[in-house]
Amino acid sequence: MKMFLVRIMRGKTRSFLYGALSVFVVTFLLNVMVLRINLIESQGTGPKSEITHELNKEEAYLNYMARGQRKPKAANENEYLKEFLQHSVIKDSNSLTQEKTMNSFQDYKSAINDKNNIILQTLDGRNEEKFVDIKSVNYEDENDYDEDEYDDEDNEENSDEKPPKNKIFEPGDFVNVSKIIFARPLLKYQDVQNNEGSETVDNNEDLIRQNYQTLSGEHIVTDGIYWSDLAEKIVPKGMDQDEAFQFVHRSQHASVKSIHPPSWNKCGRPKNAYVVLDNGSSFCARYRDPHNKLVLGEVMSFYLSRLLGMDNIPVVVLAITNQTSRHWRNVNISSVQWQSGKVVALIQWTPYMETVKSLVSIPKILLKTYESSSVINKNYLRNITLTFNEISELVQWSSMILFDYITGHYDRFASMQDGAEQEHRQGVLSEKVRNLLKSTKTNKLWFIDNESGLFDAYDLIYNTAGNSFIKYHRLMLQTMCVFEKSMVDSISRLHLSENPHLVLEGFAARHEPFLDYFSKDYVYSTFKEKFKDRISEVYNWIQHCKLKNR
Repeated sequence: MKMFLVRIMRGKTRSFLYGALSVFVVTFLLNVMVLRINLIESQGTGPKSEITHELNKEEAYLNYMARGQRKPKAANENEYLKEFLQHSVIKDSNSLTQEKTMNSFQDYKSAINDKNNIILQTLDGRNEEKFVDIKSVNYEDENDYDEDEYDDEDNEENSDEKPPKNKIFEPGDFVNVSKIIFARPLLKYQDVQNNEGSETVDNNEDLIRQNYQTLSGEHIVTDGIYWSDLAEKIVPKGMDQDEAFQFVHRSQHASVKSIHPPSWNKCGRPKNAYVVLDNGSSFCARYRDPHNKLVLGEVMSFYLSRLLGMDNIPVVVLAITNQTSRHWRNVNISSVQWQSGKVVALIQWTPYMETVKSLVSIPKILLKTYESSSVINKNYLRNITLTFNEISELVQWSSMILFDYITGHYDRFASMQDGAEQEHRQGVLSEKVRNLLKSTKTNKLWFIDNESGLFDAYDLIYNTAGNSFIKYHRLMLQTMCVFEKSMVDSISRLHLSENPHLVLEGFAARHEPFLDYFSKDYVYSTFKEKFKDRISEVYNWIQHCKLKNR
């Protein structure tokens, strides 16, 4: 009898366990299906879905790291993204910059000699009041953001059109990835905005100049291949990331006040125009219909520069000509031979570059390196001394070399290399460089006219008989082994991305509503294929420099 009851109980227990297990499996599968549906809905549909998907897994990580947030203790990119989704808070960019600045300052102080320490400590003292609340901020738990980010008198008329404020990034809230901008850490030292709004005047540089007449390699190179904070400090500053995108937003919502035909020193060739908006901003308008790949190259080169943390590419805003719209009705577009319904690139007019004094030649030290097939590295710089202007130009040229290699820009120094070879005349290389100007106010270099970048350049290099530019770009790249660290970090992150062209395209689309105007033809296919290759080639050269200059 006992054995019979035991068998019955065992049978009931087994049935109960099977039933419970079945319920658990069914519930789990239903939850997975619901989660899958929600995820599909959050990613959206249509032609942009591929970009959105890539941004979900890549741009969130890239933006997280670029904004200077605290690095999580994760082993790989997927873990970084997971931790970001769980813990990240979209913070005011100035606060993030300040924390990063303090850390880099302290690291830098311990690495240089006593004389440099005195200077940097003085700079710390000047900015002490500005940084007073930094150490008390908890960057992983704080939930506030800058309520005054877009307080601007120029935007009062369009207050209802102001971009939404960044808010807390909730786990799984992939839509909010679009609110993040891939930003270089903001200026490391206190800067004063000038009246033009396009460049900043540094009020700390005089302190360094009082202590140095020239600098040697030990002062300007750190960690083997990076320009030191002291070297970067000498370079005049342009618009930081937040200022640039506020400028973009204001320009997109302004109307055209006046339009003028181009002249020899203002906007150049026919069908370009000098445009003034009703908010006072000035632009050179680039009209290239039907060759719109040049307009696309201009705007995408600008967004690449911002993705790489550069601040010396003029802001570019797209516009569609429409004589009856509120944006254009105050001007006559036919006066500059434009047609209605065409896309134009409005390129920020940068002042103080209208005269021959703005023309720039290649630095003598770099030309000597190029002609001797040698390389500028820490050992080369260790044996020479440089003036402040020479250091400033070298830092900016090093970034231009990387930028022009990635974009394939053929109408700057590469065109001079081509001319020297075709004419068998090396003197061409010493002439004034095309599409490179220097501000007569600050000596900052500006890389202008980037319409050939990425699309027309790739088409020329890879689809026609322009492959000699591959050689020219490579020769120039191999002259330089010292770079800005922020730019190297950005290139490294793009190199790790599975589809860097989608990261760039998605980043631009977040800020530029007219990007969809352009068709994705064979030129776009070339860009899609070769952009990753050129990123990788630059990355590999940087790794070579690291190995050779440990």
